[in-house]
Amino acid sequence: MISAVTWLIITMIVLIAGLIVYFLTVLDDKSIDDVHSRIDIAFAIEKDQLQKLNVEYSFWNDAYDYTLVRHDQSWIKDTYQDYLLPTYNLSYVAVIKSDMRVEVLAKRHDNDIFPQAVLSSSVLEMLTVIQQGDLTEQKQPFFSEFEGNIFLVSAEPFRDEETGDIVDGSYLILAKELNGYYLSTLSERYRLPDLSLDSGGKYDDSMALYGVTSAGKSVGYLYWYTPRITSQIAPYMIIIMFAFLVITVVLARLLLNKDFRDIALYQEKLFTAATTDSLTNSANRRYFMELGKKEFQIQVLQKQPMSVLVFDLDHFKSVNDTYGHAVGDAALKHFTQICQKNVRGTDVFGRIGGEEFAVVLSGVSQEKGMELGERIRNALSSTPLDIDRKSVLLTVSVGLATLTEQTSFGELLDNADKALYLAKNSGRNVVKSYE
Repeated sequence: MISAVTWLIITMIVLIAGLIVYFLTVLDDKSIDDVHSRIDIAFAIEKDQLQKLNVEYSFWNDAYDYTLVRHDQSWIKDTYQDYLLPTYNLSYVAVIKSDMRVEVLAKRHDNDIFPQAVLSSSVLEMLTVIQQGDLTEQKQPFFSEFEGNIFLVSAEPFRDEETGDIVDGSYLILAKELNGYYLSTLSERYRLPDLSLDSGGKYDDSMALYGVTSAGKSVGYLYWYTPRITSQIAPYMIIIMFAFLVITVVLARLLLNKDFRDIALYQEKLFTAATTDSLTNSANRRYFMELGKKEFQIQVLQKQPMSVLVFDLDHFKSVNDTYGHAVGDAALKHFTQICQKNVRGTDVFGRIGGEEFAVVLSGVSQEKGMELGERIRNALSSTPLDIDRKSVLLTVSVGLATLTEQTSFGELLDNADKALYLAKNSGRNVVKSYE
């Protein structure tokens, strides 16, 4: 007969095994939810970057002029085919004209896309939504399907870069195909499992890809495999649990610690991606405003001085037009490096627009702020950008505002913008203070 002690031991082992299996199942569920969340965040970042890229060109008067007015094939090829497609891994660039005619401006050689194919059901849905609502509202990129291929599409109306008004109802279309290369790039960049549009037999989780609205029919599904600890460990654990219980606990702890470290590293990367301008590695506008508001409240409570400098590179569009966007990007990095060498580690420096930057100077008076602005201005004008055997001379206009009776950080930044406007109208390459 089995003794009571044996029954007790067996019962304890079964209970412990059951608890561990339950615990591992909870971890599996958490892992599944975590992968879903990470994939959602990854595509949110990809959509945001694609939309920003589209806005950069659809808000550019030269792009509208050369694309739709002049129809300059040389400019279209240099800008869209030779620069945009390879630089940002786009599949095609197209324009939907106000009369709904479609023109494919650039496409990959392996992409058999023809004009009317651009008007997929998702694109038509997007145009319908905008026409029924606010025409000035910018829509997030969405997924679109054509002949079994799924694309991430951004559609933005051409706007006047001065007023922001829609020009004539024409739309610039940027699209990325969700092919194997793009999906593998996403997996590597965001630390995701292998992604596929084909369910196959090795995938056990999926996510629907929707067009303009999630209420409509999905255009496809994304599949992946989430490793489950239970299926890997539980069968062996039940068989040899009594002998290796301590080892199993130690190994489980090591695995959990590693997972937590990986999650912490991933969250740190996500935070960096959400708060940092990818080109200059300085704070983006949203994060700059958040930090600026906090500093403003602190300085007001402590009754300490505070200044804000706003910089705008002079004739930057001319640099882009003359030397190309690659040199323009290098110019932005060059200016960022000069600023970071001159500001303090406690100062908040960020890129708040295309060629516009700003720095929050806590505890700095108007006089000291003017000195810093002049120092940065002189440093830039005396340090040309040397690139590709060319020397590009850059200058910057600077606006300064100092905390007096402003009631918000936004008002203080607006005052600095007004001073910058005065600097621009005073011949550029000067520092002006808001009075």
